Amino acid sequence: MEAASALMSLRTAVAALEAAAAREDWDSVGEQLARQHRFLQHWLPGCTTLEAEARAGLNDILDRYLRLTAELEAARERARLAETGAALVHCPTSNTFIGSGLFDMAARLEDSHRIGLATDTGGGSSFSMLRTMAAAYEIGQLSGTALHPAQLWWLATAGSADALHLSDRIGTIAPGMEADLVAINLASTPAIAQRRAMASDIWEAIFPTIMMADDRAIAQVWVTGTPQS
Repeated sequence: MEAASALMSLRTAVAALEAAAAREDWDSVGEQLARQHRFLQHWLPGCTTLEAEARAGLNDILDRYLRLTAELEAARERARLAETGAALVHCPTSNTFIGSGLFDMAARLEDSHRIGLATDTGGGSSFSMLRTMAAAYEIGQLSGTALHPAQLWWLATAGSADALHLSDRIGTIAPGMEADLVAINLASTPAIAQRRAMASDIWEAIFPTIMMADDRAIAQVWVTGTPQS
């Protein structure tokens, strides 16, 4: 097949693949990619003499194929995670520290994945769950879906307990649950206290602590019901 004709066919094929990916028709994407891969294996070895313009066009097409392959594999991974009931644990400071991408919380919740919130200092920057909740809010903003303070608090408590398969023991305050508790001061600094005084509901009162508080907000800790000094 002549180069010009082949490139035109490839452009048409990759455009159709991108449309199928936009519809999340991953079965069709997988089948078409397999066929195109076989064609490319046969045709590419003869492309060593392509002119500069044709080679640039081919490189663009190959980049698009590579991106589609990555999207297909990611979709297959998500489907497998959902099938096995595996949990996803979001470490937002790792997203920003490593720069490896932004976790799409809204999409994963829509897919009904179990999600927890985690700290990390190998790839992240803090062990503080308050700082981690703040970072999760910021990642949500960058991803186009801001998280409500209630969602952030749930992720740090009940959501993480569920991710660990421990929701029958920890994560909520209820009779029979393990009493590992932290009392939070919602006015731990003058700036937080000033913002809290303007709150119209409990979540507006909690939000400045999520975003700005540090260890000074920890008023008391109990481990299995025993106060810690």
